[in-house]
Amino acid sequence: MHTLTSSGVTSQISLQDGGVPNRIPLHPFGEFFGNGRRFVFDEASLAAVREQLRQNGRPWVLDWHHATLDVEAGKRDKAPAAGFIQDVVVEEGYVYGLVEWTPEGAADVMKGAFAFISPVLLHTEDGHVVGYHSHALTNRPGTQWQRRIGMEEKMDWLRQMVGLPPDAGEEQVRAALEALQARAQLGDLLVQSLGLSDATVTPELRARVIRLAANEQVLDEVSRLRQQLEQEARQREQQRIQALVEAALEDGRILPDQRELFLRLAASDFEATRMALEALPPRVPTQLPQLQPAQKQERAALSDNDLAVAQLVGVSKEALLKYGGDE
Repeated sequence: MHTLTSSGVTSQISLQDGGVPNRIPLHPFGEFFGNGRRFVFDEASLAAVREQLRQNGRPWVLDWHHATLDVEAGKRDKAPAAGFIQDVVVEEGYVYGLVEWTPEGAADVMKGAFAFISPVLLHTEDGHVVGYHSHALTNRPGTQWQRRIGMEEKMDWLRQMVGLPPDAGEEQVRAALEALQARAQLGDLLVQSLGLSDATVTPELRARVIRLAANEQVLDEVSRLRQQLEQEARQREQQRIQALVEAALEDGRILPDQRELFLRLAASDFEATRMALEALPPRVPTQLPQLQPAQKQERAALSDNDLAVAQLVGVSKEALLKYGGDE
């Protein structure tokens, strides 16, 4: 028993600039799901749809929003064609339609007005696809994990950009892009680790960095170096903050219970905190006062006893007046 159902497509890769694609993704090859039910398109399905095409002697119509179905149901009068699907092919687990566009259909696809295909499937009760009724341009696909129109052209462009052959699969393209991204990041790491500004990075130096970046074995070492440099920079900054706040504590510009507050402020905005602390008056003298040594006063006169003692020990009157006497 044959029935009609409609299905559709999904992807996040945009149609690239250039000509309209001559093949469009219809649905996955094998098992897939659409509109809440399971379908299977296998080798027998491929043979069946090609036999259908041969027997009918005409391509499948590609319209807008299943207008052909609506005309047959009496819901509208016209069903203009956006294109005609001349054949189907299977590539990398996906079924594609080879399409001949009308000018109107090509224009809508090129400007991005419609991004997906929704095929109307002929299938058995168990969901085995045996043919197509028609196909439609839509923006609300029903089939899960399908692809967007133009994805293949984008993939071809990506293959060329990363130097892969035309038959390279999506996983190979993804791996190549990830490798390029890692190398680009490695080049940035090398420049940062060397402490080079944009002004100092000459073309010759960039070429050396690129050659070094081509050796993926140094990636871990450069990453480790950058982490070490970042850690040392954080330590130096912490030491600078600590020194600023401790100096303010020592001369009394801030009190001990304000220490944590000013540490946080300095970590947030060092220069503003430094200026604020410098404007605070110190409360504790930073130097001890310089005291002048007291000079001994010479005695104005000596007693008779003093003179007698001085004479006995052989000390002159002048020396006794200068150095002797009671303190």
